[in-house]
Amino acid sequence: MKTINGKLDFSGKIAVILVRGFVAAFALFFASTPVYAADCTSNDEPRANAGSDLSVFESGSATLTGSATGSDKLTYTWTCNGGQVENATSNEAEFTAPEVSQDTYYVCTLKAENRCGSNTDTVNILVKTNPEKKIDGTDQAAFSADPNNGCTPLENVSLSAKINPQDNLSQDYTYYFYCNNNVDPNKTVTTKDFSYTAKSLCAYPESGTYTAYVRIVSGHSVDIKKSATISVKSCDNNNESKVAVEKLVSNLRSGTGFMNSVPADPGDEISFKITVKALSGDLQDVLLTDIPPEGIDNIQNLAVDGEPLSGDLKQGIGLGNIYEGSALSLTYSAKILASDRFPGGRTRLTNTAKAKCSDNSCSSEGSAEIIVSNGQTKVLTTAKTGFGDNPFTDSFVIPAGLSLLIVWAFRAQLIRLEEWVDTGKKNYLVYKSGKMLDLKRARLKAERIADKWT
Repeated sequence: MKTINGKLDFSGKIAVILVRGFVAAFALFFASTPVYAADCTSNDEPRANAGSDLSVFESGSATLTGSATGSDKLTYTWTCNGGQVENATSNEAEFTAPEVSQDTYYVCTLKAENRCGSNTDTVNILVKTNPEKKIDGTDQAAFSADPNNGCTPLENVSLSAKINPQDNLSQDYTYYFYCNNNVDPNKTVTTKDFSYTAKSLCAYPESGTYTAYVRIVSGHSVDIKKSATISVKSCDNNNESKVAVEKLVSNLRSGTGFMNSVPADPGDEISFKITVKALSGDLQDVLLTDIPPEGIDNIQNLAVDGEPLSGDLKQGIGLGNIYEGSALSLTYSAKILASDRFPGGRTRLTNTAKAKCSDNSCSSEGSAEIIVSNGQTKVLTTAKTGFGDNPFTDSFVIPAGLSLLIVWAFRAQLIRLEEWVDTGKKNYLVYKSGKMLDLKRARLKAERIADKWT
């Protein structure tokens, strides 16, 4: 360090410090920058693919599936701008979504690297609000699927939702139903009701465990989501081998026994007997349906094994469980409609009953026939039998009018009766004279022939 004009000179030391700092920064830069091999070609360098965009509910998880091309051993690194990532150094990582107040997009980046270089690609993830999240305005909510289990294919699954608002205010509620963790709802309905059932909404053709959701929204005070699990399994497809359905019919008027087919007349009272038997294995929650054909009405006296029963056969009667080897019989009476409801001759009425297990593991049907004989023969015609469709006009007004018209024509001498009568007499006399002359000629001719032969 030098002294110039009695002052210390620091310029030399400052220069040394600057040089040392520059050297240190230069070394740090090259130490942190990867150095790739010089013998690589463009085909050796990696090309990353982060996969297709995803969607997931908040606090849920999604699998990030990436890939890359390159000629050498590859390493992977996943980073996201939100949520958590597990197995971040594998091409397949698990993304856990954060909680959100509204649907939010996040971006995850996949970096693929080898000795020849590195490359990145991104995937967008839509995070939707939590299916189980509840925001003020309700004490509780309920959600269920019916049926919630069964055999493939499980069809006509209904989803039901119900809420109990704290304030009981009459306001619009929007129900969003999801059959299987869908991003888009399968059904949306807005109503003032505190409950709603989406009937026969979902179908699950393959075995597995499915999660259905409902979201109920009303203004800013209510936003509820609930879920239900549906289990579907593969079962024996030969459902008819498990259950047998026999249907018989009896004509109560004529006193026939129960038969597959009976004759009947219009107005007859008949009785049906349906027997459901478990052939192999127990039958779970058997539902029996029977829709009478046109021509049969007044269904009553429902009974199962003699015990009176109430219900609607068209909607289905629950028979409960039927154990292997046992059977249940359902009977009811009905009435044939009047003769004016049938054409002439014979009409065959076939009535079919169907039994089905609630889990779709069994189904079968049976039929009985009623042959209705209608002795009343109907002749239908579209030809009119009068001048119009009014009997009074045809039978009185028109004949009276024609009579008055004829009288007026005679009085006005439009029709000359005497001349017409005289002309008729003259024509008759001419005709009669001609006939008399012919007769005389015939007699004279006959006399001449007789004289000749005598």
